[in-house]
Amino acid sequence: MKWQLPALLAIGALLGGCGGEAPSSAPQQESASMETITGQALYRERILLTPGTTMLVALEDVSRADAPAEVVSENRFEIQGPPPFAFALQYDPAKLVENHRYGLRIRIEEKGELRFINDTHIDPFGDGLDQIVLKGVGR
Repeated sequence: MKWQLPALLAIGALLGGCGGEAPSSAPQQESASMETITGQALYRERILLTPGTTMLVALEDVSRADAPAEVVSENRFEIQGPPPFAFALQYDPAKLVENHRYGLRIRIEEKGELRFINDTHIDPFGDGLDQIVLKGVGR
């Protein structure tokens, strides 16, 4: 009888460890709480870019002075045809801090080289996201 209690406890501990964690519904809740920033970016130059050109849109925390911006969310996609280029960027509002400042960074890369970028602060939660003008970089 003395050996049965420790044996039962050991078996119970082993079986308890084999069960694993119960599946959680956190990914579903996370995707349900996502919000989307939409807009259009364009450049004034009268040129068409080659196929395979990509546009990167990033939501960044730009609160800290003299420090690199922290990327909250980003999306890279291939652009086709003439501007304007519509974009949609999903982000998790739970990752935003109330008293921080946020900005959008938009860049267009052709064959791995930067061609256009925004040169002013873009408020991701304000007006004016339908006509974001990007500036060309020197070649």
